[in-house]
Amino acid sequence: MKVCTVAPAFNRHGGVPYVARNIVAELDDRGVENWVITDQEHEDDVRPELSDEVEIRTVRRSDRLFPLNIFAFAVRALPTLSELDEAHDFDLIHMHGNYITLPVLADLLGKVDTPLVETAHGTYLNEIRSFREYPSFDRKWKYCTGVYLDHLIQKYGTRFADHVHTVAERAVPELEEMGIDPDRVVAIPNGVDLTEFDRETPAENVRESYGLEDATVAVSVGSAIPRKGVHTLVDAAPALRERDAEAHIVHVGGHGHSGYADYLETRIQELGVEDVVTLTGRVPREELLGWFETCDVAVSAAYSEGCPINVLEAAASGSTVVATDVAGAPDVLGDLGIYAEPGDPEGLADAMADGFDADTGPALRQRIEEQFTWDRIVDRLFDRFEEWSE
Repeated sequence: MKVCTVAPAFNRHGGVPYVARNIVAELDDRGVENWVITDQEHEDDVRPELSDEVEIRTVRRSDRLFPLNIFAFAVRALPTLSELDEAHDFDLIHMHGNYITLPVLADLLGKVDTPLVETAHGTYLNEIRSFREYPSFDRKWKYCTGVYLDHLIQKYGTRFADHVHTVAERAVPELEEMGIDPDRVVAIPNGVDLTEFDRETPAENVRESYGLEDATVAVSVGSAIPRKGVHTLVDAAPALRERDAEAHIVHVGGHGHSGYADYLETRIQELGVEDVVTLTGRVPREELLGWFETCDVAVSAAYSEGCPINVLEAAASGSTVVATDVAGAPDVLGDLGIYAEPGDPEGLADAMADGFDADTGPALRQRIEEQFTWDRIVDRLFDRFEEWSE
């Protein structure tokens, strides 16, 4: 089987690129011939740990504003895709995220005649419905506009996909709401690489480096953007400290929007919780793994998700996990998760306090081993690929 994957920023850590990369690596192990078309954003992190058999073509993405840069990438990469397809006669073209624009453009112009498979990582519907619940911050309009445009790209681009793979069961009716025939949709979750969590991390003393040796720590991981509900975590801090005098919330992740980052810092000061909340910013991968290893509970306060990698990784680390009851989190955690509603600081504080007293981590780790390793996940996807390529 010959598969061409089109994905943004094809690197080893985080979000859509991480998922696309792991699928390609597992397909390669199964004897699939793989080509990848991606951009230059993380060029140094594209090739490491991938087989030399995987052919990667990098096309420069322009610095234009979103979504002009996405459409410009599609136009610029069109000759690469059409030439590769003509030379190798792909069985499938597998597209991820808003880079769906490239294969769809090639299909519309008659440059390819190959079945298109989309992995729909999320629909944005829940986030769009939550815009009014988000706090006011500088250039909120720009953030929300970007999310809505991303949603429109997927909504109309997905209609050209011959087959749709989504990463959460709840996304199937959401895609139907967007006009996608559910008979064309299959739900298979994301996976996790357990080897990262089975070796010692250099950041085992991460608590000490932040002066949190004796604290009861709740750790949240992800880009600091409104969708991740970091403001809900901040607002939950006073109530959590009332329930546990030693409680401390740590959010690990870079700031995805400067206006929102400024809001978080101001809100922490307004609530007087500087000694309860730590925003680490972007940290090395080893430190992130150290936080998972040493936390008392891992928490996801998201308003909207696909199949959240941070929840999968927290469970793989053997942590007790608190999550908002959205999208793929219940698929991963099942009855072992401790749930709260998005945008509810009091409810989140209660859930984190319950998590401090729970010990579901070992059972969650076993659940991940049995159901959510990348080899098990791609076994299921590979079966579909064989069916769709016939």
